[in-house]
Amino acid sequence: MYFGWATALNSCVVGEDNNRWLKEHPFPHDYPGSVISLTGEDFKTKNYLAPRDQALTVAFSPFGVSTFQGECVKVITKASESILR
Repeated sequence: MYFGWATALNSCVVGEDNNRWLKEHPFPHDYPGSVISLTGEDFKTKNYLAPRDQALTVAFSPFGVSTFQGECVKVITKASESILR
């Protein structure tokens, strides 16, 4: 039996399109199925948890959590966008 495991985000980055659920669930993010070395690129966005501030958001991390170039992301079996059997 095979089944799909959907992604929480559409780009692996928590951003403005996720603002409806972000206040109630600030920690969800996507996980890779194999080791990924990040580029350290941050994206500025409105901070939906503190409206007067800006936040940095990055791939494969919760909203507002920064990373650094070369950082490796934790691998889990139930990776985002995976097909399992």
